[in-house]
Parts: sequence; C-alpha cells; structure tokens
Amino acid sequence: MTQAPALPSREERLRLLEKVGKSLLAMPYKSWNFGDSTGFEGILEAGRLLKDPAYFSFANGWIRAWASRPEPFRRLDCTAPGVAMVEIAHETKDKEIIQSLNLLATYLMSRTKDRGIYDTWESLCLIPPYGGEELPINEAKWLANPPGGTCIDCLHFDPITQSFGHIFNESHKRPWNL
Repeated sequence: MTQAPALPSREERLRLLEKVGKSLLAMPYKSWNFGDSTGFEGILEAGRLLKDPAYFSFANGWIRAWASRPEPFRRLDCTAPGVAMVEIAHETKDKEIIQSLNLLATYLMSRTKDRGIYDTWESLCLIPPYGGEELPINEAKWLANPPGGTCIDCLHFDPITQSFGHIFNESHKRPWNL
C-alpha cells in the first residue's frame, strides 16, 4: 500500500493549514447542521497551531451570537459544536454562553433514547430498496412507519453533554453541570 505524500517542511504544512483554516472561516454555517461540529473544532485547532487569535475570535463570535437567542430548539441542534462551545465557554467564562449551553443540554437530554443513544430523529428517513425488490413484512412495516433513531454519523454529537462536567471539572449535581 502506498502512503500519501507528506509535506516536507513544517512551514509547508502550516501554509496548507492556513488555507484550510481560512476555508473553514468562509463556510456557510447555519446554527446548527451537520459538519458544524467538526468545523468549529477545526477552527479552534487551526488557531492554536497557527498561533492566530482570529480563529478563536471567529468561533467565539459565532457561538456568542447563537447564545443570545438559542431557542426555539430543533432536532438538528444535536449537531451543535458542543466540544468547541464548551471550550469557548470555559476560556471566556461567558455567562450567556454557559446559560445557553445549559438550555441546550436540557433540550438534548429530553430526547428519547434507543439502547442508550439519544435519538436524532423522531422518525428515521428510510427509503425503499433500489430495484423494487419486495421487503420482508417486518422491514416493510418499518418503511411504512419509521421509528425514531440515530444515524451513525450522529454519534459524534452525544459527547456534548458529557463534556460539560468534564471540561469544567465540577461535581455532578446535574448531568451536564456548567
């Protein structure tokens, strides 16, 4: 198996990181949707590696704007960049962000669970098989009336509630404990 070529110098790697970081700042984020979580984590990490406070300022500004009006919540709020939000709240001690994160955690933890995992969807988006093949009866029932559930790419998001107490390193009076 051949490996991808490595950039030969630290300077070249940092130039590439700066290009990637700038593209992250230009993304059309919506509060919140898929990709925002890893995008904001990438923004914070790019700022650290580049030693450029503009990246933290961008993320802080976006999250502070969200915190000024976090409700009404919706199902896709489970894709909020929780780890980045908690890091920013921890660094800035911003009471409005902390209060909004508590509201978000309360909402996220109000969702139903299936086998210990919070449901992303009240009703999964299932489609019939390609080619028109006949489904077994139990699968046809699921297709007709899809249950709630979580798709595997959503598993990145559940740690948000666990990171609250961990990052703030406090006792667990509440599950998220800000």
